[in-house]
Amino acid sequence: MNSRNAWEGSLVQAGPLRIFILSILVIVALLLTWFNGIANALNQSMMDFNTLYAGTRLFMEGGNPYYAAPLHEVLGPIVPNRMSVQITLPGVFGVLTPIGLLDHHSASMIWLLMNIVSILLSIAVLLKLTSLRWDSYHGALLIVACLLLGPSRMGIRQGQLDNMVLLFVLLAALWVWQARWRMASAVMLAVAMTLKPTSAGLFSIYLFCRGRKLLALSSLVLSGTIIAACALILTLRVPEWWVVWAEVVASEENNFNKVNELNPSLELVTHLAAGFFAAFKSGTWASLAGYAICLPILARTLFSRPSENQDDPREAYLRELSIIAMVGLLVVYHRFYSAVFLVFPVAWAVYVISRDRASLSAWIMLAVPLLTIVNGQAAFGAVVDRHLISFLTGETWFEQVVLQFHFVWLQLLVLIVLFVEQLRKTRLSLNVFDERGGVPTLFFSRRLKR
Repeated sequence: MNSRNAWEGSLVQAGPLRIFILSILVIVALLLTWFNGIANALNQSMMDFNTLYAGTRLFMEGGNPYYAAPLHEVLGPIVPNRMSVQITLPGVFGVLTPIGLLDHHSASMIWLLMNIVSILLSIAVLLKLTSLRWDSYHGALLIVACLLLGPSRMGIRQGQLDNMVLLFVLLAALWVWQARWRMASAVMLAVAMTLKPTSAGLFSIYLFCRGRKLLALSSLVLSGTIIAACALILTLRVPEWWVVWAEVVASEENNFNKVNELNPSLELVTHLAAGFFAAFKSGTWASLAGYAICLPILARTLFSRPSENQDDPREAYLRELSIIAMVGLLVVYHRFYSAVFLVFPVAWAVYVISRDRASLSAWIMLAVPLLTIVNGQAAFGAVVDRHLISFLTGETWFEQVVLQFHFVWLQLLVLIVLFVEQLRKTRLSLNVFDERGGVPTLFFSRRLKR
C-alpha cells in the first residue's frame, strides 16, 4: 500500500469523517431503494413487467402479444389498468419464457428479486473491473455511488429490464478483460442485445473494433437467431403480428416514445434529441443534432491508438466503455431507467481518483450519482404542475430547455468530459490493430494480473 495515502487501502484508515459521510450516504441509498424502489414495485405492481409478462404468456399460448385487448385479458382481473403498450421485439418473449411459465404473483416476486440481485452483482463486477476491494475506501465509495443512482430504483419500480441488461453487459466486459469464458461473454452480450438492443448493441461493435471479432460476431448472430426464431414462431401462429406491431409503433398511442409535439410526456424522454427538440421545435433537426455530436465521438473512440502518455490499460478500458455507454444513452430513444449505464463513468471516476485524487474530470463525474438520486425531469414537471415554487412557471426558454431537460445536458457533459480525456490519451488511427494480425494495442496487449 502506498504510504503517501495509507487510508486509500483501508476503509478503517480512511478517517472518522469519511466513514461517517459514507455511512450516511449508504443509509440514504438504502432508504431510497426501499421507499422509491421496492415498496413502489410491491404497491404499484410493476407496470412494465406486467406488459412483458402478459406478452410472454400470449406468445407461449399462440396469441398476438401486440394486441392491447388480449394483454389486458391476461392480467385484467389482477392488475387492472397497470399495463402499457407492447413494442418490444419478439426475441424478448423467447428469453422471458421461463418467467411466463409461472403464475403472475410468483413471477412478479422473482422479477423483483432478479432486479435487486442484478444491482448487487453489477456492483460486484464493477469492483472487479476497477480492481478495488469492497472494504477499501475507494471500493466503498464506488458501492455508495452506484447505490445512489436513481435509474436503478426506477427500474425496480417499473419492473424494467435494464438492471439485468446492465449486468449481462458488465459480465461480458469483465470476462473479455480477463481473457476467459469467451463463449459465456458472447452469450451474455447476445441476451443483453436481444432484450435491449439500443442499450447493448454498441458494446458489440466496440469489441469488434478492439479485436474481439469472433466474440462480437457470435453475439450478434446469436441475438439475431433468437429474434428471428421467435419471429418465425409468432408468424406461424399469428401471421399478421408484424402489421399490428408496426401500427402500434407508429400509432398516436405510442407518441410517448417520440420526439414531437404530440408527446404528452416529452420531459420523460432522456436522449439528446429530446433536449434539442425543446430548443429547436423540430424533431428532424433535433435528431440530426444528436447524431452530429454522438457519431463523430463514437468514430474517434473506435479508431484510437494509445498515445505516449497512456500507460494504464485498465483506465483506458473503463474510459472507452464509458464513452460507448454514454453514446448509446444519448443517440437513440431512452428513458430514465436506461441510465443505469451511468455506472460505467462512475466506475471510471472512482478508479481514476484512487490513482490521482487531483483529477478534476473524475470529480466532475463523481457528482453524477448525487444529481440522479431522483428523476429530476419528472420532479421539475411536478413542481411546475403543482405550483410548488411560485417563480417556476415552465414557460420561459430557460425552464423549458435547460431546467426541464437538465438530465439530458448532464449526460452530454459526462460524454464531453470523457471524450476530452480520450483525446488527451489517444491518437487517431484508421488501423486500430497492430501488425501481428489483429491484436489491439490499447488495453488487451496487457493482461489483468489475477
